[in-house]
Amino acid sequence: RGVMPRALLLPLRGQGIARIPLRGAGDPAALAARFERLRAPGARLLDLRRETARMIGRYRGQTLELTALGVAAMFALLAWGLKSAGEAARVLLPVLLAAALEAAALPLLGAPLTLFHLVALLFVVGTGLNYSLFFNRAPRDSDERRRTLLSLTVCGLAVLCSAAALSLSATPVLRAIGVTVLLGTPLALIFSAAFGRDRT
Repeated sequence: RGVMPRALLLPLRGQGIARIPLRGAGDPAALAARFERLRAPGARLLDLRRETARMIGRYRGQTLELTALGVAAMFALLAWGLKSAGEAARVLLPVLLAAALEAAALPLLGAPLTLFHLVALLFVVGTGLNYSLFFNRAPRDSDERRRTLLSLTVCGLAVLCSAAALSLSATPVLRAIGVTVLLGTPLALIFSAAFGRDRT
């Protein structure tokens, strides 16, 4: 007589729910039809793969919606700070182009976009805004330009070193974040320099 592992028992409102995993089910549709014929009261057949895909799809949709709202908030804040919608677009556009290019390139490199890639892209956008703001302002003198370039270079190298370390991780989540930041940060820098006013 077997004893059910405690991890498969869930308490609910003073009662218990037992989870019974099925293995070797090659035809989920046939299994679902057979389960329906059993008419087992209180029992439910749960396809974990399908439910997981549905949840991830819902989360991805919510992430894209929140990302769009975040970009709109960034634009509004930049327009307020720079006192010009045109200047805000000039600062934000190269960063968004870099993020869009990477989002298109990752699947071609064999890395389909996941929630973790999208979150890492937000980090790329935030970092890229720093580059874009610098290349769209006029330094007071050459010393200030040199100090700012040095600061951006050190910060950029620190980000790339951290991203490179994450990209070598055996954990898929950390690797996805590292690869995204490692590719996106240089793209954001290049686009910001190409589209900025101060190209020196």
